[in-house]
Amino acid sequence: MNIRMVSTGTQLLECLRNDSYDCVVADFHLPDFRASELVEQAAEYLTATPVVIVSTCRDQAPVIDSFRSGVVDFVPKDKALEGDTLWRSIEHAICESQRRKAERREQDRRERHLAQLAESDQLTGLFNRRYFQRCIEEGVWANDRRKTASIIMLDIDHFKRVNDTYGHHAGDDVLCQTADFILTQVEGSDTVIRWGGEEFLIVRMSSPLVESIVWAERLRRLIEHRGVRSKGELINVTVSAGIYECHADGLGIEAVDVADSALYLAKDRGRNQVCSSLMVQMRDFVQQVSTDSSLAPSGRLERLIQRITPSLGTTQLEHLTDHAEQVATMACEIARVLHLPVEVQEQIHVAGLLHDIGKCMIPESVLAKPSRLTLVERAVVSRHAEFGAEIATMLGFDPLVVRMVREHHMRHDATVPQADGENGHAHIGSRVLCASDALVTMMTCRTYQTPKPLVNALRELRTERGRQFDPEVVDAAHFIESLFSLAA
Repeated sequence: MNIRMVSTGTQLLECLRNDSYDCVVADFHLPDFRASELVEQAAEYLTATPVVIVSTCRDQAPVIDSFRSGVVDFVPKDKALEGDTLWRSIEHAICESQRRKAERREQDRRERHLAQLAESDQLTGLFNRRYFQRCIEEGVWANDRRKTASIIMLDIDHFKRVNDTYGHHAGDDVLCQTADFILTQVEGSDTVIRWGGEEFLIVRMSSPLVESIVWAERLRRLIEHRGVRSKGELINVTVSAGIYECHADGLGIEAVDVADSALYLAKDRGRNQVCSSLMVQMRDFVQQVSTDSSLAPSGRLERLIQRITPSLGTTQLEHLTDHAEQVATMACEIARVLHLPVEVQEQIHVAGLLHDIGKCMIPESVLAKPSRLTLVERAVVSRHAEFGAEIATMLGFDPLVVRMVREHHMRHDATVPQADGENGHAHIGSRVLCASDALVTMMTCRTYQTPKPLVNALRELRTERGRQFDPEVVDAAHFIESLFSLAA
């Protein structure tokens, strides 16, 4: 037992500032303080320490003052010296203090538990909207030094169909297992919230748009391929996602609304895919231009590029202008050698100008990445042909031009569904664009490659003859003298 003795109130205050004690025993009349005054002045140091006052005074006033100031017990000095009276009073004070501490701990625990229940979704165990709102109000994310945040709004596709087909218990299993799987894929600083119904909100700190697109795309694929088991049945599940990148101090309900608009775009485009706020922005530009009935499709394309240029990165802009013009010119030369109809040659030229328009929806940081793309990043970039076909349709271009844009990256040895239900090769114009795009790309300086001489580019084209590229198109490219001037 460690006992510390002092003779003045000032000394007692100094001791309480520097150390903690199980109990304090003080005379009511100290040389420099009355005990009631001392207890009030030392209140911040006595929150968990009981105080016992000893006094020779018979008046009730000191007793009342002592108890009002927070003293646990008041012992007359003559009784304090009888047997173990004072010691029993100290033991009682300590026991009472420990009981109160235990009660406070239990009360704190209950309050934390209730707060956690109030901010948790009962079915999945994830956080709920109340938690998100508190984080916003308290600035939990606003002061994050990592600055960047990505909001991902994720929705289970056709969830009502699951409930209608398998029952609500199966719907609950889909929600719970999807929530559990999302938790296995997030990082320590990520937050997963059940936003409502079949929607989940994921907050990823220090995650730029491209990284979150890749992460969400990978998650989407994993969910699609794993399915959910409910009462022995395997239920196929797919999800759609919308993503918005913002500054950490701008993370709020407005950011959620932007991510939600990207989610609606993913649903509108057929579900089971990931869309970004960049895609929403670019699609809005296209819709604005496409409503101008006074312009021909080519005029709308020109107006669109003018509108979106301030929002484009250097690589995006190069793909939509110089690169597109070179591909269109080379494709026309190859089409001429193949003796394709003049009308088809003209459509190939238009499709060449359009073939990369979908890259306005692909983040600049992916297109300009100096190192090799990952498989998921490649999958993200490969969607530009699909995006481009949608833009071409909205701008009013001929269906054959749209088809060429959609197919221009298809391999020659691949097949595509045809209007009659059969499978066949891509259109000849698409195959011409595929080879032309590859040639121009190989001869162009990129962040990830040095330009190849024409002869080397043609040699690489021939190595894929019959596989990636149409043999007739490859042969035609080798006999175009003007290619040398184009390459120069």
